[in-house]
Amino acid sequence: MSFMQRIAAVARDIDSGADEFASIDPHDLARALGVEQPEKPATGWNFSSYAEKTSVEEQADNRGSVEGFVDHLKGKLPEARFKELKSRFNALEESGE
Repeated sequence: MSFMQRIAAVARDIDSGADEFASIDPHDLARALGVEQPEKPATGWNFSSYAEKTSVEEQADNRGSVEGFVDHLKGKLPEARFKELKSRFNALEESGE
């Protein structure tokens, strides 16, 4: 299948909603469609990621738990503050809130 035929096939798949190509790794599919470096397609492009800022309570609602959440803060806060938060998170977990 030529390069242009591959692009047309993927476009038809998307338009039809058949999702035949959905099981292919997106980077592999991009390479098959001529994007040589899909992680950074051109000079001057930088990888970016973002996270929506949410409260701990929203995180708990979304994840069903805050277990282990505070551990991501270790080394990023003064040790006393980390211990305080760890204690508060443990109390939250124990209370089931």
